[in-house]
Amino acid sequence: MIHKHYHDFIFPVSTLIPANGHLVIAEEPVKFQLQHPGISCLGPLGFSLNNKQETLKLVGRHDDTICSFTYYDSIPWLTAADGYGRTLEFENSGNNINDPENWFTGCMGGSPGSAYSPCEDELVISEINYNSADWADAGDWVELKNTTATTLNLSGWKFSDSDIQHLYTLPSGSNILPGEFMVLYSDAQNFATTFPWVNNKSGPFTFGLSGSGEALRLYDPSGKLRFSVIYDDESPWPTEPDGQGYTLELADVGGVMCDGNNWFAGCLQGSPGGPYVYPCHTAVDETEVSEFIVFPNPANSQLFILNQSNEDEIAEIQIMDTYGRLLLEKKMNFPGKNPARLQLDLLSTGIYFLKIQTENKDIPEIHKVVISR
Repeated sequence: MIHKHYHDFIFPVSTLIPANGHLVIAEEPVKFQLQHPGISCLGPLGFSLNNKQETLKLVGRHDDTICSFTYYDSIPWLTAADGYGRTLEFENSGNNINDPENWFTGCMGGSPGSAYSPCEDELVISEINYNSADWADAGDWVELKNTTATTLNLSGWKFSDSDIQHLYTLPSGSNILPGEFMVLYSDAQNFATTFPWVNNKSGPFTFGLSGSGEALRLYDPSGKLRFSVIYDDESPWPTEPDGQGYTLELADVGGVMCDGNNWFAGCLQGSPGGPYVYPCHTAVDETEVSEFIVFPNPANSQLFILNQSNEDEIAEIQIMDTYGRLLLEKKMNFPGKNPARLQLDLLSTGIYFLKIQTENKDIPEIHKVVISR
């Protein structure tokens, strides 16, 4: 017969927990109180909790099981509590404690001795570009946000992904003003070409961000893990940022950081170095009601424009980039029911706006066009 050995911690006599209160039991009380000064705890526990899976039981004085549950460090359980600085938090005492759906990842370092409250990280990753579209490749990048009312000096801070050997150290003089942003980029040329207006940036980091999701981490100069998030490319995480030209945008800096419902698909190509603004800013506004159909979109080397009125018309055609700069201009004839053909050979991969101005309309039509090669 095989006997499984269980580790026990026996509560001291007269241990009391106030109504709706919390009690902490620490493996090493001295280390615990260095991280959480002022929070009392019992201990030492006398054993460690397994990093892969563990069954925990609360047993009464008569050997009756009061509570028992088993956690794991793999899906469907949350992995951010396994070495990434966050904790497993139980959502509601009235729910099934063994159901991973009733657990979420808490704040950095957890909230021992008290109920969960919104996190107050001074620095967060607020936007992630992990798999650029072919037609909008600015390289991988992340946006950092200073959530405080004072300037943060990030000199010597380190950025990492799931591989702790992948480290980028921010240089001296890396500062973020109160409520402002900084972008860490992987491809200096592509990022600068796509976002020439972003000034507070640092890079390049020499590793890529996984297209199927991974952990991102920020360490302070002492080596302490100060922030982490584990993103994914599957629901409940938005799927549009996975190669479709969008980014992951953080909805609430105080929300549950590793919950996909706290992130949404941002603007096409993102909004690095600034807040998300709805509707997404472009140099040109699209027309809501259109007389013309533009296809295919995305386009490759040519674009077809069909006049839905089926009338012969001549129109002035202009193509502008997202900054409103005029790149192409010509007059085109729209022959009744047949579409007109517009060659795009001189334009590179990217997002453009097509302006159609006919003689019988005062206001031109504007269409967003994507060129993908």
